[in-house]
Amino acid sequence: MEKRENYKVFFIASNQTVLDNSIEYSINHSGMTNLKKIISKYKIYNGENFTVSVFSFDINVNDLKEIDYDIQKQRYKAKIKLNLLEENIIFEGVILFKKDKDNFIYDFEFEENQNADKNQLISYKLNPIEQLKLYIEVLSITKDELNDKSNKEMCFALLLDSLPRPQKKFHLDFVMEYLKFSYKKEMISHNLLHFNINNVIIPEYEIESDEYSNFLKNIEQNPTILVNCFYGRKDQDKIKKNFYSLLLYFRANYEKDKVYDLLSREELWIYFIDIFQNDYRLFPNIELPEKLMNHLLEKIPLSSHIIQIYLFFIKPINKKLIFINANSDKFYDISNKEGKKIEIRMKNSYEQKSLENLEIILEELEKLITYETRKGIFVTFDRNFYSDIINYCFIKKDFKKLILIKKVILLEEFSNCFNGLILKTTRELVRKDEIKNDDLLDLIEIDDIFIVENENVYPIRILEELNLESMEENFYEKWNKINIPKKNGSILTNLI
Repeated sequence: MEKRENYKVFFIASNQTVLDNSIEYSINHSGMTNLKKIISKYKIYNGENFTVSVFSFDINVNDLKEIDYDIQKQRYKAKIKLNLLEENIIFEGVILFKKDKDNFIYDFEFEENQNADKNQLISYKLNPIEQLKLYIEVLSITKDELNDKSNKEMCFALLLDSLPRPQKKFHLDFVMEYLKFSYKKEMISHNLLHFNINNVIIPEYEIESDEYSNFLKNIEQNPTILVNCFYGRKDQDKIKKNFYSLLLYFRANYEKDKVYDLLSREELWIYFIDIFQNDYRLFPNIELPEKLMNHLLEKIPLSSHIIQIYLFFIKPINKKLIFINANSDKFYDISNKEGKKIEIRMKNSYEQKSLENLEIILEELEKLITYETRKGIFVTFDRNFYSDIINYCFIKKDFKKLILIKKVILLEEFSNCFNGLILKTTRELVRKDEIKNDDLLDLIEIDDIFIVENENVYPIRILEELNLESMEENFYEKWNKINIPKKNGSILTNLI
């Protein structure tokens, strides 16, 4: 690109509208001239009116002085002055710019003046997307003043200055507006090349999702838009990978019903392999299709880390266990080789809801523990795993499954504290009045742990919680049917 002798610097400043006729903006540096206001918008915040304006000044490259050069920042420095004419109080704001390009400055602010009251100059702070939209509007206004070459250079400068930085997070709508603008200027492939999905965050406010959806869909249906003859194969692949990571990210958050269809497109799997290896944490709510999962297993070298990524994308606990059991030999070998156990955590409501498939969970858990008894433990469960299962059984009052769980985990180290956990949970729920008298008798009938005392637990406390005032006739019938006093080791005789 041929160097020019003159460039422009654009910045945005704001003030209370009531001060519009009593303030003056100025700049006083060699090589920096023609400070002017291009457009103004009016905003209301906390009941007060503000004027938001875009300014520009010219850079005369040959007249710049070294005294204004910041060696550390490798930029020239300009001081913009705002004078409150009636009080003769001056506020200053610093702008850093490059001399060999047009510059679009974000987040410009005037510094505080110790001689001024804090309320004498209050500004309206625009977020990045508001600033970007203002700059895009300015370019449309100044288009007629420039030749095609200068206009294109200015558009490129805006895109360069607005490019999301590696160490800074940007809201998704800012990125979408940025890419929409670069698309119109036929620069989208360049900007997607430098795009990083890890710098994008979902805003808490509503965005123009329909408009952005149509924009992404247009590119999805016309992928040749992404092709740029100036880039080699490696960069071309990166551009496509970055686009599909953005598309998946958008749909995972705003069009969940379209995610499965996107993941099922086999021609895109080459890009998803890289996305899921490196950016998987951005997609916590995605569950991969089985066919794609099998493809990843074939293509990605196996490691403990990769196994955890697979489990990240398998949400129900029963499916996690099925997946592990189907690959137990391979996963055991990797775990043994790397000295790292596979971890299963109960970390979200989706996984807890999967406890509804408790029979399958217990069946698969029994298979896993039987395998580990023979080979060695290679899977660990977080401390909440069994307690969540026990709580679920209590909530559903499906007490018979508690005994099935007990049978399964007798094979595991956790079995030592299983009885105590059940008894503790029972006591808590009785005291909350969530387990009634009849429920207690059901528990006692199922297993002796509720009436046999040992050195670790004191089940008699459970029966002490019986609500004697709410006894009904069927309670006594159940009591006699169970014949509790004759149970081996019972300590209930004294209660009768």
